[in-house]
Amino acid sequence: MFQDKSKKWRIQLLAPNGRIIMSSEAYSEKYAMKRTVDSLAGNILDLNNVRLTEEGKEVE
Repeated sequence: MFQDKSKKWRIQLLAPNGRIIMSSEAYSEKYAMKRTVDSLAGNILDLNNVRLTEEGKEVE
């Protein structure tokens, strides 16, 4: 979670090697960004909610 140059809040999900694997939209309010983080944390723990895609097509 960080604030960008335009003072908007953003989320980045990093792989163990430090590569950015997800970047969020910009949030003007920190509380809205935190709600998204809470939702992501709860849903990512359930691997049934994770879909791998490549160029918009699901990967099995």
